[in-house]
Formats: sequence, structure tokens, C-alpha cells
Amino acid sequence: MRMKRWILIAVIVAVAAGIVVLWPAPDPLQGVETVAISTPSGEGVKLPPEVFDGLEIVLNDRQIRIVSDPEEADALITLIPEEVTVRISRETGLEVRALLQLTKDGKLYQLNLVVTLNEQGLTARLVSKRFWE
Repeated sequence: MRMKRWILIAVIVAVAAGIVVLWPAPDPLQGVETVAISTPSGEGVKLPPEVFDGLEIVLNDRQIRIVSDPEEADALITLIPEEVTVRISRETGLEVRALLQLTKDGKLYQLNLVVTLNEQGLTARLVSKRFWE
């Protein structure tokens, strides 16, 4: 009887751990149409507004427009320069991984920006950082 109880407890713990690990992270880009880029000190990027006119990025199949004024942006993206890694290999090509902080509606999200350059071309993915990373 005791063995069945321990097996049942182990199964429940394994299922709970699987749910926690596999549960999709919230999408912080939901509803975002414009972003501003900031430095870690909190200042906006000091570039003329003409640089940003018409500039769009595609993140996770979304067309997101970059604006120079953080006040008119839906979200603010800050690159953390200490958290940038570069890997080069024959199998995967060039991969740059950077930690970004996205501020939206007063909430702070941490995201991984993964830029890959290989035979298939240049791709950029923005994925929510999981709690174990």
C-alpha cells in the first residue's frame, strides 16, 4: 500500500513539474504596434527622428514600428549590454543572443533576442525569458 502511495505522489509531482516547465510564457508584445529603444541609463537613443521614419522590425511575425519618442511608443525596449553572447559554429552559423528588457504598461518583462545568420538567411526571434534562465 505504501508503495502505491509513493508512486502516486511521484506521478503528481512529475505532472506538476511538466506543467510548470511547458506552460507558455505570456506574450508581452500583444497589442504593441510601436516601440522606442532606450539605453540602460534610461535615456532614449539620441538619433535624429528621420532615422526612425518608416523603420519597422518584424518580431514574431509582427510588424512593429520603431519611434524616436518614448512617450508615443506602446513599449520601451532596453538592451542590456552585459548580457550579449556571440557563438559561431559550422552547424548553426552565427548566433547573437541578447537580453532585452521590455517595459509595457508599467510592467517589466525580460526577453531574449536571438539573431541567427546562416545558409537560410538572417532571422530574428524574440522570446520571453523563462524563470530558469
